[in-house]
Amino acid sequence: MEEKAVSFREIDYTKPILLVMGNEKDGVSKEVISQADKIIYIPMQGMVQSLNVSVATALILYEAQRQLENVGRYENPQLTIEKREEIKSAWIYHDTIARRSKGEIALEFREKIIDFDV
Repeated sequence: MEEKAVSFREIDYTKPILLVMGNEKDGVSKEVISQADKIIYIPMQGMVQSLNVSVATALILYEAQRQLENVGRYENPQLTIEKREEIKSAWIYHDTIARRSKGEIALEFREKIIDFDV
């Protein structure tokens, strides 16, 4: 636990943010910690001091989603219909062609690059 750590509920997830998660054994490197604006923790009761990293990530992302929903961020899509269809098409392509081919389809046919910039 870092001395300057704050509860994950005290963070404003409605602003741009980069989350770096560390595992139970090693945590996050000192180099990353030294660059962090905030260090967060999940308050816990009893003798337990940590959660599995996937559980901790889920809790933090759920709090971020809750805050974003409360400020109306999900009311209007951020991407155009065309961009959403382009992304959906790439996901479907990747799932049905590239993943199922197990590398048997030539690289030039498997690659479908999408610019995700909004």
